[in-house]
Amino acid sequence: MYDALVMGGGVIGLTIARRLSQAGLKIAIFEANSTIGLETSFRNSAVVHAGIYYPPGSLKAKLCVKGKHLLEDYCARQGIPYQQIGKLIVAAASVQVPDLERMLAQAKENGGQDLRILSQTELAAREPAIKGVAALYSPRTGIIDGQAFIKSLLQALPSNYVLTGTKINQCQVDSYSFSVHSECQQIFNSRILINAAGLGAVAIAKKMEGLPNEYIPTLYYAKGNYFKYGRPSPFKHLIYPLPEKAGLGIHATLDLNGNLRFGPDVEWVEDIDYKTNLERKTDFLKAISEYFPEIKAQDLIPDDQHTGIRPKILPADKQPQDFIISTSEDHGIKGLVNLFGIESPGLTSALAIADYVVDYCAI
Repeated sequence: MYDALVMGGGVIGLTIARRLSQAGLKIAIFEANSTIGLETSFRNSAVVHAGIYYPPGSLKAKLCVKGKHLLEDYCARQGIPYQQIGKLIVAAASVQVPDLERMLAQAKENGGQDLRILSQTELAAREPAIKGVAALYSPRTGIIDGQAFIKSLLQALPSNYVLTGTKINQCQVDSYSFSVHSECQQIFNSRILINAAGLGAVAIAKKMEGLPNEYIPTLYYAKGNYFKYGRPSPFKHLIYPLPEKAGLGIHATLDLNGNLRFGPDVEWVEDIDYKTNLERKTDFLKAISEYFPEIKAQDLIPDDQHTGIRPKILPADKQPQDFIISTSEDHGIKGLVNLFGIESPGLTSALAIADYVVDYCAI
């Protein structure tokens, strides 16, 4: 008998498991893949966000801002590589400047710090290669070594807690406990069940007997393609256009070695496929040239390592979406927490999400 079972060995599942373990609980983590972190946790821009984009009062806004502070402190204590290099959200034309002003006001309401709007002259001084009339400057946006972060979370857990290559066949729910049946005929019992399986969360929820269908959202796949830049980076900051309805726009991000990549875009797909869609290259060139006119087609190299799938729970015409963290207050099943639609800023929010979930469990 376990105290808690955690579905999903990505960054969200591991941060929750870490908190449960710190509370002295006997836990097990189920990861369907053969290795931890093969999906959304590794396939992203590894940006630590400052809370700019999200509606005030939303889970994304609250957990992003809190999670950023927790993550920065964690990186400092654990020696996780992290750099606060700053972000510029660029207005390509004067008609977009009011959008920057609205984003600035929203970010301040969310608790974002030290943000300000740069003039065209100030923008050119910081990033001469960028074309724009103004920019929202977020000096506290950073980048992290996501793999080192996940490795540190894994090292904080006893090795026998993590069961890789374990797929769930059935989950029985009663008033006092959960009985989880794996595809290899093992049965695990616990009093707490956390579904943090990312792209697999909806499928697992559908295997939970007694969970009403009304509390299980529909899953949509939004592919995010990336292209590496084949030359030395001309940028010192992260460069973003104005956000799109279902994403942040095709932006330019640096890794900790100074390598530049562009993406992700938003491509609605039916199946999981991590191969960069080369047909998107023309759209990338058009979008990037709005703020970086010197971009050339031969400089864009497919980046299959980072191309990923977002677990969307709203269709294209209903974006943007908030996190869903569904508890007994929603579905009436004590001890059960389902996390749906944990996309960006999930990495930034991870430690705050763990606190939120464990506080709910009253541990």
